[in-house]
Amino acid sequence: MAGTVPAGIEEPGTRRRTVAAVTSLRWAIGLLTGEALAVTAVFGYVVYRSLTAAAVIVRDVALVVVFTAMMAALLALSSWALARRQAWARGPAVVLQLMLLPIGYFMIGGGLAWLGVPVLALGVGGRRAASRARHPRSPRRQVIPF
Repeated sequence: MAGTVPAGIEEPGTRRRTVAAVTSLRWAIGLLTGEALAVTAVFGYVVYRSLTAAAVIVRDVALVVVFTAMMAALLALSSWALARRQAWARGPAVVLQLMLLPIGYFMIGGGLAWLGVPVLALGVGGRRAASRARHPRSPRRQVIPF
């Protein structure tokens, strides 16, 4: 029975992989939680500006408000699911991080490089953390480097 280890004996390198897995999981949870809080603040700002504006187009305001509320909820749900080590949570977390890349790119193109570059960095860093986040005792998976 090749590859089996008797109970109580650790394979070489197992401890190091477990610590690395927990660290990346904590980073992913922290980044997603921070993003959820930031989008929630943007949601509050959009609602405030919509209610205090002199004239608005109701359809456009509703679209922006619903979109920001959904993004805040999705980020919070992904963070919560990763914290509970749910198997399905990695995919949506990675997709949400990848959505930041075109946003950052167009911010740079639109003249907001001071904000676009950190958004790009957050998208890349969050994607790396979310794609490496796994349960410490799960089998080692092939991770595609970014």
